[in-house]
Amino acid sequence: MNLRCLGGAGEVTGSAHLMITKSSRVLRDCGMFQGKRFEAQGKNRSMFKRAEAVQSVVLSHAHIDHCGNFPTMVRQGYEGPIYATPATADIAPLMWSDAAHIQEYDTKFMKKRGIPVPDDLQPLYDIDDAGRSEAFLRKHGYRRPLEVADGVSVEFYEAGHILGSALTRFTVTESAFSKKTIGFAFDLGRRGMPILKDPEFMEGLDTLVIESTYGARVHEDLSGLEERLLGVLTKTFDRGGKVIIPAFALGRTQEVLYSVKRLIKSGRCPNVPVYVDSPLATRVSEVFLKHTELFDQETVIEGSSFLEDGFVTYTLSKEDSQALNDLRKPCIIIAASGMCESGRILHHLIHNVGDEKNTILIVGFMAANTNGRRLLEMADRPAGDPLRTIKIYDGWYKVSAEIQKLNAFSAHADRNDLLEYIRRCGKLKNLVLVHGEETQIAALAEGAKGVTSAKIMIPKFNEEIEL
Repeated sequence: MNLRCLGGAGEVTGSAHLMITKSSRVLRDCGMFQGKRFEAQGKNRSMFKRAEAVQSVVLSHAHIDHCGNFPTMVRQGYEGPIYATPATADIAPLMWSDAAHIQEYDTKFMKKRGIPVPDDLQPLYDIDDAGRSEAFLRKHGYRRPLEVADGVSVEFYEAGHILGSALTRFTVTESAFSKKTIGFAFDLGRRGMPILKDPEFMEGLDTLVIESTYGARVHEDLSGLEERLLGVLTKTFDRGGKVIIPAFALGRTQEVLYSVKRLIKSGRCPNVPVYVDSPLATRVSEVFLKHTELFDQETVIEGSSFLEDGFVTYTLSKEDSQALNDLRKPCIIIAASGMCESGRILHHLIHNVGDEKNTILIVGFMAANTNGRRLLEMADRPAGDPLRTIKIYDGWYKVSAEIQKLNAFSAHADRNDLLEYIRRCGKLKNLVLVHGEETQIAALAEGAKGVTSAKIMIPKFNEEIEL
């Protein structure tokens, strides 16, 4: 069998990997590319063409860089099933509708400002496409083999990344004498993270396809996460500022709320107002409350009040969102998108990056060529540096606010986690490194030589490799 890397090869966004056998074509994820707009949109529009005659899609989780291009495929004619865990199947339609809304809103906003919108930057899909896509979802639980195409079955394992996330173990039978097992370990979570259960190990694999997002980096110890967060919050509140947190609506928002709630409940942090300015994050939090069976034991004991009204205020309307711009007192505002490329976070940045009392707190991975990465690169530059400016829509804004990052919030496995996972998989024949920038992949490849004798493969975008 062959594996074609339609996205997430040598980069982090647009995850999509096509398994090709003698009789079947199964796509693992169909993510949306993010970054340079013309380049990303070109890849997004052509994914279904590159996939060629897909019979089924297996979805690992509902982050937009893993599921966001499915409505594009539906718009272009795909009519097959998409298999996912129950929680992922509950969340994915929310992500698609939100992505459609953001694309339409951004297009209207640019046109209103007189900014030309060429055909290549028109929305990939609309709300109707997102709605039609939901009909193709098929729910399937963990640890239950399922045939998804002729000679191809899949089993979901807990990934520990976000609610409903799954590692996928495929068994491919091409003849009575040919059976292969391929495990996909991305996005792979971290052991000991709040809310969710730890990731599971897949055993008996011939091939492991694993992420390299942090192939060269080791995260901050989780034991110091809340103390670091407390330091950022109290320092900002002492100078009368606001903490603006760009966060993924799915996963990161809920994790931040969990830690903030613990700090306030313990009396260590001032009881300031906490706002989640994201209709999507609000709906996703409702799904969290529906699937508490996926929580780890500590979270079950702590309870789910960190997601409920009374502690957090969810701002749904446009008017409530705009009212946050008028706040002149310490508070926490969590808004999407996580990479600062679209959504309500852009308006909060416009109104808050110029005030040195405020802090922009980065709590997640920021892909190259995103506003989030640009902000992160400003963190070590002194106030007043001419390079501390950011372009949002068609305007340039001076960044006087403090920029902080908490690596410990990352829901991706770090270098040590990845190498341990590779080691625990035993006698692999092939190790395929994807879902990472080139420097991270190269570092992980070098480290992997010390824990496995497998053939190490590093595919490029749209490259097809034989397993």
